[in-house]
Amino acid sequence: RSKVGYVLTELIPSGDSEVPVPQVLACLTVHRCVAAASKKAAERWFPTTALPEWLGIAPARLHNTRIHRALELVGAVTDQLQERIPSLLLAQTKRPRFGALFLDVTNTWFVGRGAPLAEKAFTKEGFYKYAIGIALLCDQEGFPLRWQIVPATDSDSTTMPRLLESIKDLEWARQVPIVVDRAMGTTAGVRTLAATGLRFVTAIKSTEFDAYAGERIPSHAVASIRGLDQGDRERA
Repeated sequence: RSKVGYVLTELIPSGDSEVPVPQVLACLTVHRCVAAASKKAAERWFPTTALPEWLGIAPARLHNTRIHRALELVGAVTDQLQERIPSLLLAQTKRPRFGALFLDVTNTWFVGRGAPLAEKAFTKEGFYKYAIGIALLCDQEGFPLRWQIVPATDSDSTTMPRLLESIKDLEWARQVPIVVDRAMGTTAGVRTLAATGLRFVTAIKSTEFDAYAGERIPSHAVASIRGLDQGDRERA
């Protein structure tokens, strides 16, 4: 069992459940990695794998009602879980601090109306669906540390500062460079990031370069550098 599994067991009393919540979530995680589809698909997929024997779970016990119940229970303790995860990861890897943090925002959409927060919006793929936004902060190994579910219509430039504001005073986040994409690469975005007191790396948009840096960064010095052509790339 993972340390996160132990924490979930502490946070979510098992009661009379035949299948502990950490085991349900483990099955859903494996399903997402190897055969990503809906929760109903996970119910059908589970009996076709070695997981029932490996985990000691009768195939019929991992049904749709149990899956939804497990997700509701873990949703109710999300804040407590997020508070515990950073220290667990540092202890597990025996590192005194994170080397870097990475923050990005994506969205996902639903067949049908979806979750209460879902609303019609354009997804990253360009579909107009009932969708939600997801802000995710990971460490350098890709392990999640913080996440927030937001309306899909919220812009990245407003979503990311909200998450950063929630961690700016936490010891594990201080003095660790946080990499964010160019959605924050405007003059206003950089000022917002700087105001958190966190260390950060972003990319300034070309249209903002003069407004932000002016003549302090002599970009003309590298303007004439030739990039690799196709032949150079093949030889490299």
